[in-house]
Amino acid sequence: MHSRNFETENDLHTIRNMLVDARRIAGHTAGYWHVGDLTWRHCIWFCPQNYRLWYDDDQLVGFAVFTDYFYFYWQVHPNYLWRGIEQEMLAWVEMRWHQAMDDAAIPSDRKRNLVPSAFENDSQRIAFLEQNGFTRGEHPMIHFARSLAEPIADSQLPDGFSLRGVSGKHEASDRAQAHRQAFQSSYVTDDGYRTLMQMSEYDRELDLVAVSPDGIIAAFAMSWVDPQNKVGEFEPVGARTNYRRKGLTRAVLLEGLKRMKLRGAEMAIVSTNTNNVTQGLYESVGFCQFNRELDFVRLNFWAKFTHSQN
Repeated sequence: MHSRNFETENDLHTIRNMLVDARRIAGHTAGYWHVGDLTWRHCIWFCPQNYRLWYDDDQLVGFAVFTDYFYFYWQVHPNYLWRGIEQEMLAWVEMRWHQAMDDAAIPSDRKRNLVPSAFENDSQRIAFLEQNGFTRGEHPMIHFARSLAEPIADSQLPDGFSLRGVSGKHEASDRAQAHRQAFQSSYVTDDGYRTLMQMSEYDRELDLVAVSPDGIIAAFAMSWVDPQNKVGEFEPVGARTNYRRKGLTRAVLLEGLKRMKLRGAEMAIVSTNTNNVTQGLYESVGFCQFNRELDFVRLNFWAKFTHSQN
């Protein structure tokens, strides 16, 4: 077993193939990223030194991601779970955090606790985190699923609004701005969105938007399809604050479900924070909760880490 950093864009396709195989073996409730999670997160958080890949000979069997916002993600192929890779991943991310905490370029208000997560039904992962000094946080995610065999209602829009896929790269700035306004976040830049649109996994016909009468992207639902496992995912979904409660997000979700189905998906998934008002929205278009993803934090990690070095 050996590990290395992310080196070329081909590594992204290797990771994608591992995730597809992991979902095929373990199923949809085992906590593996959908290929849409990979593509979306890669574009908004990518930095080569923040990825580490683990191999058995030439087969990728796991990867870990550390973001500049101190999230720690890791995925291990189901055939290699709990054979020591997880401990190596934690050791690697501790080293990366040490480097980040020492980086003068990172503002002090972003130097936070380390934050991994675990699905509520994954007792081994939860035990591993607790045994390594993590405590349960206060911001779990709810994961929803919906069969696409069930009827999908037609979209209804207010007068003057239209629904379509993003029409091209010329809309990248408006689309990115809509995301920033919806989430009150600066993660998604105009340039980052242009990069996303150039990726082979991106399909602008699945990047659905509701457009106002004056041509502004008012709401959106990004759809991704894993054709091998026949499952679609929404990530992300939102609306500009001044266009909420008009039925726009519901409309793009319903159209997204139909387009996923046309591309061979048999199930759709989506997730949201427990304090997010979109829970009712997802339920209104047929989604049901199937799991919760618990967040964990390691409190006083920097003091503990520094002490361990002395």
